Amino acid sequence: MMSIYQDLPCPRKSEGCLGKIPANLSSCPTCNTQVASPNVRMADIPEECAALQERYQAALLLAEGNGASATFQELERKLNRSQAVINMSPSFVEQMLTYSNTLYSSYQAQVGAGTRKPAELVNDRKRLAVEDMLFGSIGKEIAYSALSPDGTGLWSYGDLAVTLRDVSVAHRSSLLEENSFDFMKTHKIELMAESLPLGYRSTWKGRSHLGAAKLAAELHETMSDSEINALILTSDGDRGVDKFIEIHIFGTFDNNAIAKVVSRVTRKSGKVNVVLSGIKDKAKKLGIEFLNV
Repeated sequence: MMSIYQDLPCPRKSEGCLGKIPANLSSCPTCNTQVASPNVRMADIPEECAALQERYQAALLLAEGNGASATFQELERKLNRSQAVINMSPSFVEQMLTYSNTLYSSYQAQVGAGTRKPAELVNDRKRLAVEDMLFGSIGKEIAYSALSPDGTGLWSYGDLAVTLRDVSVAHRSSLLEENSFDFMKTHKIELMAESLPLGYRSTWKGRSHLGAAKLAAELHETMSDSEINALILTSDGDRGVDKFIEIHIFGTFDNNAIAKVVSRVTRKSGKVNVVLSGIKDKAKKLGIEFLNV
């Protein structure tokens, strides 16, 4: 079976480089010229884009048929302005804002570097298996975030929602319609499957079409801003019922990537208050917005 992921000729081919870049490399193996992140290239192949466009057109017709065209347009507007949000613990955010050399890295990178313990064995195995299916060997380079319309995030992953600047992540981010684990279950993808369903991933630029294709069936004629926001992302602290569009970011980032921090710490001990106060002060000095919700 021929793969839909074809090797990319080196951008320096006209200069004489004969290198070909596989889908799971970010640079030419011959001359080391950098190209787009592998996850973005995977989401941007013609077959994936065509399948997503077909789903989007069907979603548009569905919304029109349900009398929800105006709501559909508002959903798209929100999706086009949505941002990548990662929830973190106060202690880690404090570290990031205090030390400019602190990097946020992927789960596999942290475990490999010995800076965090692996998850419980059963969850660790599941996570690695899903990452292998989606990304192959570049799974270790992928950090996960959620698409947010309003700066709130997945509270089940941490009490501080950190919004990342578009310029820091848009060019190296791809999106999946839902949580990776749920995606595997929804589409009954077996471990050794040679291909994945098409039309459920997008580039950053295509996020409005991906979200619209996913959510059109839930739209009705009159919906408030908060109702539309809740369709895009819902989290009440239970990971089992979180609903969101997953973002895959290739590589690490430092505190210059942070645009905003939103806090939803409900139980504030004296120690936590000190940490949050410190985060607020450091955020202000770095030009980062800080909000309590």
